[in-house]
Amino acid sequence: MVRTKICNNLQETYEYARDFAMQLAPGTVVALYGGLGAGKTAFTQGVALALGVEEPVTSPTYALWQTYQGDLVLHHFDLYRLDTPQQVFSIGFEDAINSDAVTLIEWPERLEDYIPVPRVEVYIDRIDEEKRSICIQEIL
Repeated sequence: MVRTKICNNLQETYEYARDFAMQLAPGTVVALYGGLGAGKTAFTQGVALALGVEEPVTSPTYALWQTYQGDLVLHHFDLYRLDTPQQVFSIGFEDAINSDAVTLIEWPERLEDYIPVPRVEVYIDRIDEEKRSICIQEIL
């Protein structure tokens, strides 16, 4: 099933992400696609809020991976600066995606062959400064 929504501002993006997160089961892997500034981290922040994460969620661009504790564990990967797949495997990527945590991966195209199926793909397109098109698709 494919769902698409136009979010007119940041608050609507958070709300849509929170609604999406309420449907996530432990162990779900979510691949977040979109260009720089599309809103991948904002979407992740909305998911984190829904999962009960209380600490600030930021993009782990330089660390590659951050883990947050909420009602479920949330792993947040940002592969933008990934040089080689081995770089992310050396920090425990396989353990993370095979756990009971919810795992969100920004820039998954950098590791495409290693992102498991089933997964959920979220495509975020920037329409203008505030407005985003968010398309969600389950890959089985």
